[in-house]
Amino acid sequence: MSQYQNKLTTLVVGNGSALTEIILKKLNANGFQSKSWEKLRISDAHKDVRPVLSLPQTLKGTLEGVHTIISTLSIHEEQRSLYDTVSDYKYNLNLLQEAQRAGVHKFIFLVLMNTSSKEKEEAEYSRKCFEESLKNANINYVILRVASIFQEWNTLLNMAHRGKIIIVGNEDQHNPIHLKDIAKACIDLLASNNLDITLEGPQKMTSKQMAQIAFKAHGKHSNLIFLPQFMSNFIHWICKQLGVFSHFNNPILFIPERHEQPYLKKEFGTTTLFSFYQDQVEKIKHSKNQRN
Repeated sequence: MSQYQNKLTTLVVGNGSALTEIILKKLNANGFQSKSWEKLRISDAHKDVRPVLSLPQTLKGTLEGVHTIISTLSIHEEQRSLYDTVSDYKYNLNLLQEAQRAGVHKFIFLVLMNTSSKEKEEAEYSRKCFEESLKNANINYVILRVASIFQEWNTLLNMAHRGKIIIVGNEDQHNPIHLKDIAKACIDLLASNNLDITLEGPQKMTSKQMAQIAFKAHGKHSNLIFLPQFMSNFIHWICKQLGVFSHFNNPILFIPERHEQPYLKKEFGTTTLFSFYQDQVEKIKHSKNQRN
């Protein structure tokens, strides 16, 4: 591994997100040569790089000397519109085509499978098209499908703070994962080739258990309300007809949809949802103290 670390350059492509920054820090901490869009003088790390990726000609010559690309363009901590989601796959395709031309050895593609909204056919089709292009390209690949990230469940923490959590439908199990554990998985898989993995967190929990953890992080007693799935579907339909549909603002519709994937699953990471919630609560308290 040391020889691998000393010789090869890894480029992380994202939109200045927290995950992108964590991956870069872990690469540097583990002795890898790494680059970001900022070092390539394409974009500041905190600016949107998507305009650069939208036109293939703007990428020419930017990937020379890069051995591995890690693309986090399809991992978002906040909800994305259908247009943005579909566009991200197009940007990945442009990046892949330039990577082939530049002789890049490996492309690691991260994608968030559980979204807070029902996945639209256009987004599903675009994702599958890119994955097929990646698998058929003359380049080693790792497709890292992330089941769910902790940030998707911040709505639970906010609802617990207000004193009540509404849980809808069946008690499906979820196992979200922390961003820093995703980053560690990327580092561990740098030496792997042609893998398709669904990455899951260390704990499988029902939405009820997760809600109880949210109350515990706030130091409050659980106050849960359970509603049948048909009520959620009806409200979903009404809001859609009125054009006011919002997954995050409506407490009845917040639960990320669960996708059963026919891919190799791997439970990974050590960070628990409770510790993540505790950190979030401390940040909220610190922010309030600074304002006072």
